[in-house]
Amino acid sequence: MRLTIGKKLFWGMSGLIMLFVALSQLLNSQFLEDYYVLEKKKQLMDIYVSINQIYQGDPDSISLELEKLERTTGIHVVVYNSKHEPRYPEQKRLQESNTDNPPVPHSQTANQQTSNQPRPNSEMEPSFERNLIEKNLNIIAEGKEAIVFSKDPRIQTNFINLVTTLNNGDYLILNAPIASISESVRIANRFFLFTGLFTLIAGSIIVYFLARKLTRPILELNDIAQRMAKLDFSQKYRVESSDEVGQLGESINSLSTRLHT
Repeated sequence: MRLTIGKKLFWGMSGLIMLFVALSQLLNSQFLEDYYVLEKKKQLMDIYVSINQIYQGDPDSISLELEKLERTTGIHVVVYNSKHEPRYPEQKRLQESNTDNPPVPHSQTANQQTSNQPRPNSEMEPSFERNLIEKNLNIIAEGKEAIVFSKDPRIQTNFINLVTTLNNGDYLILNAPIASISESVRIANRFFLFTGLFTLIAGSIIVYFLARKLTRPILELNDIAQRMAKLDFSQKYRVESSDEVGQLGESINSLSTRLHT
C-alpha cells in the first residue's frame, strides 16, 4: 500500500500526539504521588508558620482559627504542652484525661479485688501524637521540624506528620492522611487519561483536515505535471501563496507557457 504525503503527515502527527499522551501518563503514574507528598510537606510547613504567628500559649483563644484551618485543609491539628499533656482539641484533652484516670464502674465498688486488677494495655499506652513527640524529641530539641510517616495503630491509618515546638515551648503536631493524597493522585490520573484520549481524538481530526489542506496544492501540481507530459498545457496552477508551493506553482506555469509556445 502506497503511503501518500497526506497519510504520512497524518500518521506522523497522530503518533506524536499518542507518544506525548502515553509519556505524560507514565510520568504521572510514577512521579505524581511523590510530587503530591512534597507539596503536602510544604503545606504542613506553611500551616506551622501561620499557627506559630498567632499562638500565644492559649489554644482556646484561637480555636476558631484552628478549626477553620482544619476544615479547609483537611489537616488535623494537635497541641501538647511541655509536660506532654494535650491542650487542643478539647476532645483530645477529655480523651486522654479519661485514659489517665479511667472511671471506676459501679459494679466494681462492691468488689475491691476486681477494682485492683490492671487495666488493659491499650489504656496504658500513650496516644499516637504523644508517641510522635517522644520518638522525635532529639530533632525537636535542636529547634528543627520533624516530618515523618507513621501509622496510627488505633485506626490503622497512615499519616504524614509534622512535629515541632511553638514559640512558647508547646508541641505542635500536624497530621495529614496518606489515603487522601493517594486518592487525589488516582483522580488526577483518571482525569488526565480522559483528557489524553480527548486530545488524541481531537488532535487526529485536526491533523486529518490539516494534512488534506497542505497536500491539496501538491496533488494539483502533480495533476498539471501529468497533463504537461501528455502535451496538454491548457491547465494552469492558481497561485494563492508566496511560500515554496506557490513558487513551485509559478515555475510550473512558466514552464507550461514556454513549452506551449
